[in-house]
Amino acid sequence: MKKLKLIPMMLVLFALLGLVPGTALADTTEDGDWTYYNYGTYIYLTKYQGEGGAVEIPAEIDGLPVTKLNYKFIFSSSGSTVTSITIPASITDFTNRLFTFCTSLTEIIVDSENTIFMSQDGVLFDKAGTTLVSFPQGRSGIYEISSGVTTLGEDAFYQCIGLTGITLPDGLEVMGESAFQYCSGLTSITIPYGVTLLDEYTFSDCTNLREVNLPNSLTTINNRAFQNCEKLTEITIPYSVTCINSYAFNNHNTALLIRGVPGSVAEEFATTAGIDFEAVGIDEMPPILTAGTSERTSLEQAVVTFTTNEVCEYYYAVVEDGADQPELDTTVDGTACTAGEVAFTVTDLTSGAKDVYIVAKDADDMVSTILVMEIHEYDDITPPVLSDASWSRTSYTEATVTFTAN
Repeated sequence: MKKLKLIPMMLVLFALLGLVPGTALADTTEDGDWTYYNYGTYIYLTKYQGEGGAVEIPAEIDGLPVTKLNYKFIFSSSGSTVTSITIPASITDFTNRLFTFCTSLTEIIVDSENTIFMSQDGVLFDKAGTTLVSFPQGRSGIYEISSGVTTLGEDAFYQCIGLTGITLPDGLEVMGESAFQYCSGLTSITIPYGVTLLDEYTFSDCTNLREVNLPNSLTTINNRAFQNCEKLTEITIPYSVTCINSYAFNNHNTALLIRGVPGSVAEEFATTAGIDFEAVGIDEMPPILTAGTSERTSLEQAVVTFTTNEVCEYYYAVVEDGADQPELDTTVDGTACTAGEVAFTVTDLTSGAKDVYIVAKDADDMVSTILVMEIHEYDDITPPVLSDASWSRTSYTEATVTFTAN
């Protein structure tokens, strides 16, 4: 007789019951709006059954801190009526899709004493403000993510069907799995230079997405990144992309056209997937800029290098570290450069770190994606130079010494 493997089945059971593996079993308790487990040292909330509206997650129950929330099922019963949620300082961890059923949620508030999370304009961020954790599902319209955000967490805009437009900040580096999944109101998006990976389900089921602009920094498009994007009929994949997983455009529009450089991974993928491909030469695409180095040679000067794949004119502007993107006027003459590494000197700098924004335009007036590089704060480690030393004996016990320092 075969023995049943109970461990996997028990793990599934734990997940369904909202139990936390590795903790002692506790009795479930229903008290008012909440159902929870008391683990002796902390409270684990498993379900909300209140009337909705403005909901405040309790900081403690039975004299113990509420520190954990049950995956996405906590609001499965009454989530659709919840309009705002206040997270107490005691909450230090919760998994993604916590607000999956909160379709009317327009504001997430965080206690200022919370050391892990914070709220900006009703949107949930990590305490540093560099990771956007969760956008309220009930919000609608266009949203502009503030500068300084480098990461969109997994499921950050999951099922935000009212989102019709999004502006991603320069300096963004990471877009988590399912970041915009089921954003059916989203019609177009431009991904800034610096993002290298479109993870699984990033834009899956964005059924009205028609226009996507990919950056020249992108290298990988993972499975189902554009699954069920039925209105997407054309996309240009930059030459920088070296990996497109086989199900990246799963259930795509039958009229989908992929544009790319001949012999590129984009062409190989399109051929294998049976998707129409239109070849464009390098000269039919905007310049591709790659970050090089930035060396602060003095308080006032720095040498910046970058690489371009073609002859072009470049433009740059320097701002304080973390400041808003400056305007770069590419309608005037820029500085001419050849393909390869380009170096230029920035002058008239002041103290503190800076950001330099670089853009290039080729002979066909095609403009590159903006490249952002950091110029570090000047650290003068050069020792002082002493010269012109002299001395004179003024008495039996004393002498006068003079010198010049730079």
